[in-house]
Amino acid sequence: MSSADSEAEMAAPIRYSYAPFLTSENNIVVLVGAGASHDLGIPMGEKLSEAVAELVPRSIESSSSTHPQAAALWQLLRSRIADNDLEKWLTELAGLRDSTSIISGVTAGGASLVVSSSMPMMSGGGSNAPVLREAPFLFKCVCAATRDVIQGAVQDDREFRTRAGELYRSLVEDVMRHNGGGRFLIFTTNYDNAIDAFADSEAPHCAFVDGFTSGDTQRWDPRIFGRPSGPKCIFQMKLHGSVNFYRDQKGSVFKVSRSPVTSIELKAGDEGLLYPTQTKAISADPYTVYYGYLGESLRYARRFISIGYSYGDDHLRAQVVNALRTNGRDIRALVVGEFKKGNPFDGYGDRITILSPRTHPFSRGDTGQPLRDEVKKFLEGV
Repeated sequence: MSSADSEAEMAAPIRYSYAPFLTSENNIVVLVGAGASHDLGIPMGEKLSEAVAELVPRSIESSSSTHPQAAALWQLLRSRIADNDLEKWLTELAGLRDSTSIISGVTAGGASLVVSSSMPMMSGGGSNAPVLREAPFLFKCVCAATRDVIQGAVQDDREFRTRAGELYRSLVEDVMRHNGGGRFLIFTTNYDNAIDAFADSEAPHCAFVDGFTSGDTQRWDPRIFGRPSGPKCIFQMKLHGSVNFYRDQKGSVFKVSRSPVTSIELKAGDEGLLYPTQTKAISADPYTVYYGYLGESLRYARRFISIGYSYGDDHLRAQVVNALRTNGRDIRALVVGEFKKGNPFDGYGDRITILSPRTHPFSRGDTGQPLRDEVKKFLEGV
């Protein structure tokens, strides 16, 4: 097969069926959010947004000759979104970049701000077009700044792997012990690589599968989920994308494993894959595969553990709630977190145990022992 044929095959949509051992009736499903990375020193929430906001202008200034209107668009975006909210910035920029359908518009700051059927966004024409055409570039700047902030928090790769191991080892071992077959199925909304780092620390005794092939530059192939190797395996699915996920100009999705990412030669057209909350309903891998597995696995699972996720993403919130509602296996859930939009689990009674992260933090050492004890108790009888 020629290199051109190989690239075409990689870029083409891959047909697959859900791996049966990931949707079995005895499965235990884990979902973690930003709160799960707090103990690793990775900034989250407003702190992450503030750090990103400091870096973006530097990227804009360094490219001012080729993107002269990017600064104006960044100022417009910040005036449109008064608070520091990374998800909203990405959502606005992705909406403009993807030319979401317009239903109404107003004028502000010299550009036309409109509301689409799915999100607030900016659009316009005529004299505004040069500014608004900078959206793809600015989206890349925000993604790159997010990557740099998160990776900058990891001062030493070896130390980070050690800390990630201390944080996740008990949870992984307890779930594997009760899951049968040595499986650990985890979904995460985090952009960081904490679980990847833990998996690295466990290799080669435990396999790691996330839908990408092996090597420095790993290509997306969801068929990998159907052929894991080894008696123990961690399956990870990143629902909001990752600092090391990219899509090239031909549409092929790849992952860069080496750290820092800048040690790999990225091409000008390569685009980071961070999924804004309100735009993930579009049909694009790897999100659609991960999202599908979440729903399928929860419909047949016996136990569900959710740590550090606030359920602020309406798409993901609905997917979890609907899957639990249609689960016919008397599923039980252990939820550790605080909710952005009210408790999504009202009406489930004693099937759902909700704990506060203040009394049961997901942490290393003695402070994390209360939650580790609760997890062990929760998994008894699976």
